[in-house]
Amino acid sequence: LGKWFVYRLNDPRYRDKKKGKQIGQEYNLNRTTMDVAAVTDIKSVGVEKSFRVVPKEPRQQFTQFDTHELQMEMSFPFHRKDIEDDMGNVKKDAHFYDLQLGKVEIYSTQGELILKKIDEHLKELQEKNADEYEKAKNEVIIVVATVTVIENWYENARNYPRNGLFLVKWIDEIKYLHGERSIYRKE
Repeated sequence: LGKWFVYRLNDPRYRDKKKGKQIGQEYNLNRTTMDVAAVTDIKSVGVEKSFRVVPKEPRQQFTQFDTHELQMEMSFPFHRKDIEDDMGNVKKDAHFYDLQLGKVEIYSTQGELILKKIDEHLKELQEKNADEYEKAKNEVIIVVATVTVIENWYENARNYPRNGLFLVKWIDEIKYLHGERSIYRKE
């Protein structure tokens, strides 16, 4: 998940000459397995060999965009209860839900940044203009973040949806839904 591979399946039933005669074909190592696979009598199917579609190049300079991992920009509405616990700290299981990706986890570093920037902004508004602060308190705040596949996605997939498969890698922007006034923008 998040890495681009192509898999070829090994179907041992097809190597049987009798099976080849039944379907009128000879054994071909590079054939598409599922063309002749019958759903009725499958004993075992396993991965024969995986081929990396996006090859790793040893000379390649490492940057955040050269890692060949799946990264996408997402936005979600800020709900303090999803990120902050009763003590004012970032929850251990801070997260938001996306319609396509399901539960997306927010680690403490990103959670602290979100809470800090929104609290600083609201405090600044309260000191400058009480009326604007009252309006801003009730407005919807949108967090725009870059999301990537979680490193231990296989283990998390076993416990999905209790554990998410994606995590917030960094926060790109925090803004109001209406008017698009920006509270924070990544440099």
